[in-house]
Amino acid sequence: MQASGFPQAEKTLMVDGVDNCNTDLSVTVQNNSLSQARSSLHYSNSQYRPTSKTQISPSKLSVSCASLLPVFSLPSEKSSSFVYRTNGAERGLCVIFSVDKFDPILCLPRRTGSLVDVQNIKRAFLSLDFKVIVHSNPSSKTLFSVIQTISTQNLRDHDCFACVILSHGDEGGLIYSTDGSIPVERIIAPFRGDQCSDLRGKPKLFFIQACRGMSLDDGVFVCDGPSSNSKPTDTATAMRRIPIEADLFIAYAVQPGYYAFRNSMNGSWFIRSLSDALLRYGNTLDLLSIMTRVNYDVAYEYESTTANPALCGKKQMPSFVSTLTKHVIFPPKRSKNLSKLM
Repeated sequence: MQASGFPQAEKTLMVDGVDNCNTDLSVTVQNNSLSQARSSLHYSNSQYRPTSKTQISPSKLSVSCASLLPVFSLPSEKSSSFVYRTNGAERGLCVIFSVDKFDPILCLPRRTGSLVDVQNIKRAFLSLDFKVIVHSNPSSKTLFSVIQTISTQNLRDHDCFACVILSHGDEGGLIYSTDGSIPVERIIAPFRGDQCSDLRGKPKLFFIQACRGMSLDDGVFVCDGPSSNSKPTDTATAMRRIPIEADLFIAYAVQPGYYAFRNSMNGSWFIRSLSDALLRYGNTLDLLSIMTRVNYDVAYEYESTTANPALCGKKQMPSFVSTLTKHVIFPPKRSKNLSKLM
């Protein structure tokens, strides 16, 4: 039997952190289905704070309740306006940064297995009609140059942007290029609404496979029983003010402070699960539902086993931050559907 399309076997495992990154572990993949995913979502928007705040005098807070009502009514759940547009000329661009070799001065081990992650996630995004560009082992200067070039190029016909980062990481929101550390914030910032006008009102997706600290998750036991209980509009309608932080989605392989596990033969837990979920559900489910399944798969189906008791029985919990304002769904492109009929 297989779980989530992965062979059931023990495999050599590493972690994507800056300390003890070359520790060999093995992983046992249990036999449960992704479709049994639980619907617990955890959002943490602490990373996204306003760039400026307006101080309001208490005397000016005396307003009627009617004045607090929104100017626009919320769209219906079934309304196409509650789903990001994905029928443009270009589905989107996905750029992958894979770093598996590092300057000796950083004292970071090679990330064996990263190439498998590249192949898996590239295949997943190609299946969703993205154009995929891979940058292997970029320096900090090269990485920033690529980000700046993409964020300033003509993306008007693109419905979406995705960025995948595969590297070592550390606490404080840092990931590593070949020659130094980079704050994740500096990679995301050029795509915010006030910086990248062509992607305003469009989803910007970031997926980060990297450690976020040195802690190991021991896991806890639970009773796994049943629980209770469009086309663009006219200019007058389309021109609406939105926050510069809107329409961002950042998924991390692990919670802050913890190791992210990687298999030398089959890639990382997170990217393998994410790739499988995008291939299975990318055309039918919205992104948050897909990520809930990824959370479940990594949380329930993976556990480290090793001869070292201190490293045995460890778990991993992915997380994501979302300021998406609509559902992200990637139905097959119309041209692809027509070609199947011919």
